Amino acid sequence: MISEFVDGGNQEEDKMDVQNNEIRIGIVGLGMIGSAHLSALCESRICKVVAGADVDPTRRQNAVSEFALPRCVEDYRELLDSPEIDLIIVGTPHQTHCAVAVDSLEAGKHVIVDKPLAGSVDDTRAMLDAAERSGMRLFVAHNHRFMPSNQLVRSFIRSGAIGDAFLGMSCFIGDEYERMSDPNSWKGSLDCGGGVLLDNGVHMIDILRSFFGDVSWVNAVGYQAVVKLPAKGEDTGMIQLGFDSGPVVSLVSTFVARYNGFPSDYVGAGIRHDFYGDRGSLHVSSKQPITLCDNTGQHIHEHGDAGCNTILTEDEHFIECILDGLDPIVTAVDGFEAIRVVEAAYESMKTGRRVSLAGQPLSLL
Repeated sequence: MISEFVDGGNQEEDKMDVQNNEIRIGIVGLGMIGSAHLSALCESRICKVVAGADVDPTRRQNAVSEFALPRCVEDYRELLDSPEIDLIIVGTPHQTHCAVAVDSLEAGKHVIVDKPLAGSVDDTRAMLDAAERSGMRLFVAHNHRFMPSNQLVRSFIRSGAIGDAFLGMSCFIGDEYERMSDPNSWKGSLDCGGGVLLDNGVHMIDILRSFFGDVSWVNAVGYQAVVKLPAKGEDTGMIQLGFDSGPVVSLVSTFVARYNGFPSDYVGAGIRHDFYGDRGSLHVSSKQPITLCDNTGQHIHEHGDAGCNTILTEDEHFIECILDGLDPIVTAVDGFEAIRVVEAAYESMKTGRRVSLAGQPLSLL
């Protein structure tokens, strides 16, 4: 049975094992996200990336030439035998996360998996089991948790700045048209578990859980609005999320908004939240200040997202958790719960019915 609080192993043992040592990292998967971790960690003073793995020789060569990576191999399992590696970062397509993470944990490595934790509830459960068996730490890289704007919104909601929240509207507007339209790209493929909801909707689900707590029910619609490839999942989806704490949030996500008014960012993505409570409201939009409205008027709050490298911040946070035996801001159980909501949404899409998640704590699954 999985402990409700598991995110890895024994924290006191972790502290003793790595005390006074620099954390040495191997990165598995050197594509867009793996390279982002590699680039960010070049600035770190508490760790060193010593090796990488990727099946693509061009990516391996780029990592060596651009970042002077001392070792780069085709098969990630070669890294797991090395006593010179303490931590594996997994940046591969979703359907491979479970195998790489479980192999790494069983080889005595701590593991950071870039979101989503895996492509299914069964895979995430297997990863949590492996972390518990091995005594190693397992983390999920939901970097939106480390955005100053999201941390400020969370503090407003949790402190009661808008009273009891009852309604939310959130959107993720992205442009992944090129990769979604490429039948040879893993992006949005059914083999990887699904489309935009699993891929980046999971970011939104996780951050909404950080604001409001556990989800009690899900009602969802998803479809191929633009990309009509049978091997791909939904490029657009709309979900209603009911939270145990009371509010209902409508979440819209798309990967095919090639023409949108949001500021240029990761693949043209724009994010917006509007939350309403009985004593106020909060309004957040990509790269814009946060607006808090209450009975005294509108209040503008700057947040500092523009100057924050969330990938470096999250990776160093997880490394500090290993070094000092700390609990992380976002846990592997949070990653599991986000995937559980995603699977419920896919079930709702198939059946046309609301799916209940109430009364199903992780320890009972």
